[in-house]
Amino acid sequence: MISPKGGKMDRYIVRYSVFHMMQAFILQVVVFTLSLALPAWLFRWFILPMFASGSVTGLVGIVVLFCDLYFWLICAVIVSGLVWRVCRLRYLPGLYPMDSRKSRNMKKWLLTQAIYRPVHQVLVALSLYPLKMLHLRLFGAKIGRGVTIEGILLDPCLIEVGDNTMVGGYTYVFGHSFELVPGKKDFRCILAKTRIGGNCGIGSGCIVMCGGQMEDQSFLAAHSILLKNRTLETGGYYGGVPAKLITVVATPEDEALFE
Repeated sequence: MISPKGGKMDRYIVRYSVFHMMQAFILQVVVFTLSLALPAWLFRWFILPMFASGSVTGLVGIVVLFCDLYFWLICAVIVSGLVWRVCRLRYLPGLYPMDSRKSRNMKKWLLTQAIYRPVHQVLVALSLYPLKMLHLRLFGAKIGRGVTIEGILLDPCLIEVGDNTMVGGYTYVFGHSFELVPGKKDFRCILAKTRIGGNCGIGSGCIVMCGGQMEDQSFLAAHSILLKNRTLETGGYYGGVPAKLITVVATPEDEALFE
């Protein structure tokens, strides 16, 4: 993090990163302690005595332990979402300096990521889609009906997904971006709303950057990048780095003309 020349910008980032990490660590301890409380109580007073008495052994015992583990995941999803709401950590779109003392929204973003991403990564790894959708909604995401999200939404409170939309695996949808301030040796954080419309499709391995907009019935091919503040128009099939129009597909309105 510190440049060979000892630049002011690098020292600035490291100094305040330590402060942010301490705040995030304390919040993580609170969230995961509350999440573990009930599963640990069940294990101590119900599951452990069953093993000690010999009433649960072998495969049944493994199933019981896994049930307690999944129960912890449910608690982690609910507790992290409720803590986020109670602490009012929702952040707003805009341009913010990389200093929590000057930007309350930047501080909220950092604390949100500390309690959101660890749980979300586990849900993605285990493909627990119902819990994943609940987790996203608890953190402010606007998600329609019939939606399948295999990828990762990094800023749920800034992301909207319309009805009947598919987001492929290993896809990242951002609501933030870090950029160097033009003409200065300092970074800023850009927070912007990202919208994916209804009946859209995003292939696997894509990146949708902050402020990206996909209109209804637009499609993004696998391993493509939708750049910041760009819009994919209705009926278009886009692909590449950066994403460009490949062809126009027929929409239900177009097909109705030939019936």
